Amino acid sequence: MSEVGQRYEMVKERVADAALASGRNPDEIRLLAVSKTQPPERVVEAIEAGVDIIGENRVQEAQRKRGEIDPGVAGRARWHLIGSLQRNKARTVPGLFDVVESVDSLALARELNKRVGVAGEGPLDVFIQVNTGEEAQKGGV
Repeated sequence: MSEVGQRYEMVKERVADAALASGRNPDEIRLLAVSKTQPPERVVEAIEAGVDIIGENRVQEAQRKRGEIDPGVAGRARWHLIGSLQRNKARTVPGLFDVVESVDSLALARELNKRVGVAGEGPLDVFIQVNTGEEAQKGGV
């Protein structure tokens, strides 16, 4: 087993222990592996070890990695965009990511919706970032 696989198993065990200690079912917990700064080879190792959600915080980095990873391997995981997304980069999101975790404005949501339609891709799952404190320095709707 690769080093990435060993670490993934260790993390899964720790998550399961914590879940059981708090009265939760470990099977209800999803683990997202962030690939930030990691080379494509490590992402492949993670997917082959069973990671099924990959998080990336930069569109260009995801494009590069996905371009270097066999589509059959990359397609075994759901790809999440984590972190902020500028509207001008929304056109590249459909087909690259399955989920955008950081929709912080109605304008961005509309742009993503438009781009999904143009690309002919299936639905794009999004998480809406809510600024509950209505603080000007923080993002969200």
